[in-house]
Amino acid sequence: MKKQNRYQHLAVPQMLAAYLFASWHLRRMPAATAEDRRQRMAWCRDYGNVFAGRWYALGAAAWFVQVSPLGIVLSPAGVPFLGTFFLIAFLIGVRHTIMQVRAQEKIGRPPIDPPEDISKLRRPRRGDDDSSSATGAPGHPAARPRRDRESAPPDIRRPPGSR
Repeated sequence: MKKQNRYQHLAVPQMLAAYLFASWHLRRMPAATAEDRRQRMAWCRDYGNVFAGRWYALGAAAWFVQVSPLGIVLSPAGVPFLGTFFLIAFLIGVRHTIMQVRAQEKIGRPPIDPPEDISKLRRPRRGDDDSSSATGAPGHPAARPRRDRESAPPDIRRPPGSR
């Protein structure tokens, strides 16, 4: 089944704006009540880094092309257009990062899920019974007695001086 593009009904400039700018999404969210504004800030806190990362990546790509030999070809009359675009993209990325930090300052950190008991998620090993803990299980390495040179039987001991 083909995945539906949620922006397929938009024109190309609108699709680019939706992909690159958080403000495009924020303008379409209601801001009438205090709860609506709080939800907008929570959205900005949760997704601002995605938009900032896209702008940082665009800026980095523009800079790498500009400093490559291809950048000389793409610089008509010696004007480094891609280098200038790097600065603009970097500043827009910083703007999105600042939007995210301000939103987090106003409404706080995102909620964190409580830790889960991972012993329930672990598949039982051969020789394990359901009541044993992860370290006390018969098949677990921590449950096996440790064998060092002194406690080993005489036929397994190595001669002194050998590794």
